[in-house]
Amino acid sequence: MASSEMTAAPDIRLRGKESSSNGRLEARGGMGARIALEILIVVNAVAFLGASLIHFGFAIPLGFATLADAALPQAAVAEGAIGAAFVVAAAAVFARSGWAWGATLVAYLLGVLGVLIGLSVSVGDADLSSSANFWFHLTILPVVLIGLGLLLTRGGRVGLGKAPADPEVRP
Repeated sequence: MASSEMTAAPDIRLRGKESSSNGRLEARGGMGARIALEILIVVNAVAFLGASLIHFGFAIPLGFATLADAALPQAAVAEGAIGAAFVVAAAAVFARSGWAWGATLVAYLLGVLGVLIGLSVSVGDADLSSSANFWFHLTILPVVLIGLGLLLTRGGRVGLGKAPADPEVRP
């Protein structure tokens, strides 16, 4: 082959991938899921830790309102543990740790279980709960279910490094 003859390199495209500004390849679906999960994990950590503080008897002033409820030490401990699990998951996700997906799964499973238990207590025993506590559990339930569902999708697994993006070679 003469030096003036050039053969065209095959056009290889990777499905679901795009080049980022620093030249790395990242999965499109995984990146969107990752960002959504980062937001949801932080929201859940703040919500559960805030609920824990409130159930330990602290009032949280927001400027336009103050969040306060009856002291419920058992709920405070459970919500604090769930909030701590979300903090660990957030640390793993933001550090891009290899165990981010597993930590996030544990946090979401604890969150769903804790919310369902809290909701059953709120509905079953009015002496151990309040309407604010009931509404917190009812409001946070879809948030944790959406996060868990997103985590279990292909995009969630790719975004948190649990699964590699599948390359597809196109002619």
